[in-house]
Amino acid sequence: MSLYEARGDYQLIVESVSQSGIGDLYRAYLALKGKLAAAGLFDLEQKKPIPSTPRCIGIITSANGAALHDILTTIKRRYPIALTKLYPCDVQGNLAAAQLIAAIQRANQEQRVDVIILARGGGSLEDLWPFNNEALAYAIAESCIPIVSGVGHETDFTIADFVADLRAATPTAAAEAVTPDWQQFQQQIASLNARLHKAMARLFAIQHLQLESLNQRLIAPRRLVNTHWQTLDYLTRQLNHAQNNLLKQKRLLI
Repeated sequence: MSLYEARGDYQLIVESVSQSGIGDLYRAYLALKGKLAAAGLFDLEQKKPIPSTPRCIGIITSANGAALHDILTTIKRRYPIALTKLYPCDVQGNLAAAQLIAAIQRANQEQRVDVIILARGGGSLEDLWPFNNEALAYAIAESCIPIVSGVGHETDFTIADFVADLRAATPTAAAEAVTPDWQQFQQQIASLNARLHKAMARLFAIQHLQLESLNQRLIAPRRLVNTHWQTLDYLTRQLNHAQNNLLKQKRLLI
């Protein structure tokens, strides 16, 4: 810094500029993102399919957050027959990442759920930082159970989102992603039921026609047998009559 005494002006000469605070976090985020992308953790081939009708849904989030309420409300509305299993943990702070990892590992050990929702509500980059943890990324990638992330808002992207088998914009969207629409499901069942009844009715009609045809074929042989019996009876009478005439003629000759 220099002073121009004639006018009393100060001059500040800047030789270099670097970000601090949030800039350091963002650089760390980009560095980890590039590292994990190079390791193949984001590849589509690594993604596990999400079950269309899960029996039990695991939820990894805070037990006291709004995210849990949104998830449970959505599941109850869309697919009320699904069971849920909560793995409560911190989603913010120094202990959060370790607890998230432990929850994923516990769910895989228990094998009680068919899919996992990893979620929390919105927040700043610092608030969401536990979801940018390298060890958590590997825990998600190594999970045998498919994981759907619903972290923050639509504009928030964490490392967990890139590694997860499916990224949803919000916790509510994550719940929608793992559940079929129950009303639509019922409509599909009703449609299938109607089609089944129509198919059964057509089959019954065809079988009825075939039975009638067989019945007609059975009637014709009966008539043929009756005709033969009548012919045989007629011939028998004729034979008896001829025998009687022959005996009478022989008696006359004697």
